[in-house]
Amino acid sequence: SGRAHSGLLTHSDAIVAHSMTYTDEVDEPAMSLHDTPFDPFDVDAATETTAPKPGRIVVYGQHGLGKTTLASHFPNPIALFTEDGKGAIPIRSFPQRATEYAHVVAAISSILKKPTDRQTFVLDSLDWLEPIVWAETCARNELENIEAAGYGKGYLYADDVWAELFRGFDALHDAGLTVVLLAHSEITRFTPPDSEPYDRYDMALHKRARAMVHEWADVVGFAYEKVYTISKTTGKGVNAKTTTRASGVGGRFLALERTATHEAKNRFGLPSEIELRNDPSTAAELLGRIAHSYSLAERTV
Repeated sequence: SGRAHSGLLTHSDAIVAHSMTYTDEVDEPAMSLHDTPFDPFDVDAATETTAPKPGRIVVYGQHGLGKTTLASHFPNPIALFTEDGKGAIPIRSFPQRATEYAHVVAAISSILKKPTDRQTFVLDSLDWLEPIVWAETCARNELENIEAAGYGKGYLYADDVWAELFRGFDALHDAGLTVVLLAHSEITRFTPPDSEPYDRYDMALHKRARAMVHEWADVVGFAYEKVYTISKTTGKGVNAKTTTRASGVGGRFLALERTATHEAKNRFGLPSEIELRNDPSTAAELLGRIAHSYSLAERTV
C-alpha cells in the first residue's frame, strides 16, 4: 500500500537524478588548511539583505483576459507552453509544446546550461502542467491513474514531483530570471472556521498543488474584468422576485491582494490592484513597483 520502489533505477528516476540537478557538476578546488569555510548559519554571517531580486510571479484568470500577453511584455522572455495558448502573441518560445515531464526538465536545464540573453521564464500554463505531473507521479509509483492509490494518496505523492519542478523554477530565479507562471481560474468553495462557506476564484489546480504554488510565489495576481450589474425587483411581498443582469464592463485589472471574492497575494506592499492593459505598461508598472519596494526597504535598514 506504499509507494513502489525498485532496486533498479527507472527512466523517471534517472531523469530526476541527472536532469533535475539543473546544473552540470564542476570540480571544486581543494581547500587548504588555512581556508575557513563559509558557514551561513554563523551569527556573524547574518545580514539585512535588501538587494533587488527577480520576482516569482503567478498570474491566473479566465480565458482571454490577456495573461499570455502580459507575460510577453516582461523583459526578454522565453516561454514554455504546455497548452496551445500562444496564438499570434509575439513571444520567443520553445518550438514544441511540453507534453511530458522530461520536456519540462530539458527546457529548464537548457536555459541554465546555455548562455542566453533571456531575462524572464514563462510557463503557460500550470493547470495544463498538472496532468503531466500526475502522469510522472503514476509512472514512478506504478499507478494506473492518480486516484488509483486511494484515499487521496496519489495527490500526496504528486507533491514530490511538484517540489522538484519548483526547485527548477528556483534555479532559474537564482540565475537572475524573473519566473512567470500562468494558470486559469475556477470557482472554489472556501470554508472559513468562523463563518459560513462561500465561493471565490482561485487557480484551477488540485488543492494541494494550489497551496504549494501560493506558498512558492512572491506575487499571485488574479486577472479579472470588472462587471457592473443592475438589479430589478418585480412583485411585492412573498411574490417579490429580484433579477440581476450585467450592464457593462469597467476594464480589466490585476488583483494583488486577497479578498472574499478571490485569492491573491504579494510580498512587496503593492496596491490592491493595478490596471491590466494590453501594452507593456502593466508589466513595467509591476516590476517597477517591486523594485521600488526594495529601495524603500533599503532606506529603512
